[in-house]
Amino acid sequence: MYTSQDICIKYAPEESGIIYLDDAATSWPKPPEVIETVANSMMRAGSPSRSSHTQALEASRALTRSRRICAEQLGVAEPENLVFQPGCTQAINMLVKGLVKPGSRVLISPFEHNSVTRPLYRLQKEMNIELIKIPVNAEGGIKLASLMDLLKEHPGATVVCQHASNVSGAIQPVGDIADLVHKYNAKIIVDGAQTAGHIPFDFDMMMVEAWASSGHKGFRGPEGTGIAIMSSSEDFTPLVEGGTGSGSEEGPDLEHVRPDAYEAGTLNLPGIEGLAKAVELICPHIPERRRIEDEYCRIMISGLQEIDGLHIIGPQLGSPRVPVVSFIVEGVSSEYITSVLDRNYKVAVRSGLHCAPSAHEAYGSLLTGTVRASFSADTPKDWIVDFAGMVKEIVTQQRII
Repeated sequence: MYTSQDICIKYAPEESGIIYLDDAATSWPKPPEVIETVANSMMRAGSPSRSSHTQALEASRALTRSRRICAEQLGVAEPENLVFQPGCTQAINMLVKGLVKPGSRVLISPFEHNSVTRPLYRLQKEMNIELIKIPVNAEGGIKLASLMDLLKEHPGATVVCQHASNVSGAIQPVGDIADLVHKYNAKIIVDGAQTAGHIPFDFDMMMVEAWASSGHKGFRGPEGTGIAIMSSSEDFTPLVEGGTGSGSEEGPDLEHVRPDAYEAGTLNLPGIEGLAKAVELICPHIPERRRIEDEYCRIMISGLQEIDGLHIIGPQLGSPRVPVVSFIVEGVSSEYITSVLDRNYKVAVRSGLHCAPSAHEAYGSLLTGTVRASFSADTPKDWIVDFAGMVKEIVTQQRII
């Protein structure tokens, strides 16, 4: 059996030689307890819901236990409404395609990720849905008054809304948005990819129709894992059909039984158990982690703002954001800064459009892309403190050349 003590020795970030600031893509390092859980799960025989032998029954109990842990931490009173998915992209596809009906009107902001916009544009072509953009302010926040006007004009519409931007870190007032949505008999699907593990979330209290998240970002779980939560009052058409280990005697037309109908195929049980362990570790401590992440944002933005010609995208210093900081530098390409950070400083950040071209169009960075640094409360503080100095050295040297 693997132990977290052994894993700590191998995966200590300070000893890796890497300065990792790309958590918004995939968090690193993973908690040793998560790695331990995944490794030990892979040593178990049996597939959940597929057989009645001892090993299979234990696998089924592990799946039930993982679902219960995640439901308790995310405020889901009925665990069967929480289903595991192989990432946030598939979770959003399942929720959007399962809820939006032909001819519907869907309201979205200009800042949504491709995992939201691409399924919706497909539905626009195939099901004649109408897509309507919600006006936003300069920092990327949805204008509630404008949303209210749109909901009055299109009652019964569906709002698909990110909780926070993967480009700028801007946080949407999802609670206020949900209140407006329900006032006008509309529905809301929330993309929680960038807030899960960073901002407290209670599904039943939030009273949204659906919520999706990856497991490998703020939750610090394994890649290839995700969560979709569905309101018990709504019926969602499954995205994928196939073996579930139940209902075969009913023939090919399995009713929308939760969670079985939404978890077709053999599940990634090691990943799910690792995700549940991560959620159990992270969620109770989100308020204190959030204070650290707010401090890190202030430190990084303050340092970067001292560089001539550097512009922070989205919320400015002191405004709420998740720990994502994107910027452009006049006269220096984002790709150049990122490549030199990697080659000369062993710093991992991301450049480009971050799978959200419409967000860059709104921010005026579509042609340049941005450099994006993202982190968490687990990031060593000296990585945050030193980052602006490294960027300044690169920019200064490039301008001399």
